[in-house]
Amino acid sequence: NSICAPRFKMASKPNDWIKSMKVAARTMRSENLTPTKLLQRKFWEGFHPYLSQNSKIVSPQSPRAQHWMNLALGRTNIHHKITMNTRDKLVSSSIIIKTENRLALFNQLQDEKETIESELGFELEWHELLEKKESIVAINHHCDTKDESQWPEMYAWLTEKLEAMQKTFGPRLRK
Repeated sequence: NSICAPRFKMASKPNDWIKSMKVAARTMRSENLTPTKLLQRKFWEGFHPYLSQNSKIVSPQSPRAQHWMNLALGRTNIHHKITMNTRDKLVSSSIIIKTENRLALFNQLQDEKETIESELGFELEWHELLEKKESIVAINHHCDTKDESQWPEMYAWLTEKLEAMQKTFGPRLRK
């Protein structure tokens, strides 16, 4: 004893056209990539599932054909950046500060340098960069980024540094 409901007939069904267009676009983009960009994308395509499986506190972004990957740190204009640099043969984990008061925030963190590095268990490079719009706190790991057999070690190193830096810097930067 309820009100009659309208009956809808499907006028069209989803087809594979959109899916095929996405595949075609991806293929076209891949054809225009340099060997270095293809290698970078392959590196991040391997790192993405590694990080997803091995970290409970860091969520990766979608892999792209670029030398970096950005990760949220819980505050606008501050993020965690990891890089895979084939030219300088290194991977790195960095905190990037781009806020309006970045110099004050950077100096506040640098005042805690000894405590922060003690908590982390490793030393960092501190770059105030007065002439730029960002300040950077980083750690680098020199390795042969083109040697795919070393990638699992690089993934482990990046994950370890990401987690440690997220735990140490996150609460300080969210204040």
